[in-house]
Amino acid sequence: VSEIRRHELELTGTLIEELQSIPGLRVIGPASLEKRVGIVSFTMEGFAPSDIANILDRQYGIATRAGLHCSPSAHSTIGTLKSGTVRASLSHLSKEEEVSQLSSALKEIRFSVKSN
Repeated sequence: VSEIRRHELELTGTLIEELQSIPGLRVIGPASLEKRVGIVSFTMEGFAPSDIANILDRQYGIATRAGLHCSPSAHSTIGTLKSGTVRASLSHLSKEEEVSQLSSALKEIRFSVKSN
């Protein structure tokens, strides 16, 4: 169990670090990895979360989830009640290459895809 936790947190930290380098992308959640699990929620300025999830799925084959994630009160607190967030989930089966693929796809979306 401790090895699974270590692996998930390592990937979570890598994903957060990569996402924070993308202009206009906001990572939601605690800064401390010890207070996290293998889930990273985010928003991207100029894009609806549902659009990001759709583009990731259709153009890159990457499954994420967009919306309120059964937690409207949390979204009210963080200011995303109207649109929600995109959520990427990592597990003990996730690989560093998959984290890089997601990060690369989001950079392409940010800089190549026309926003609404």
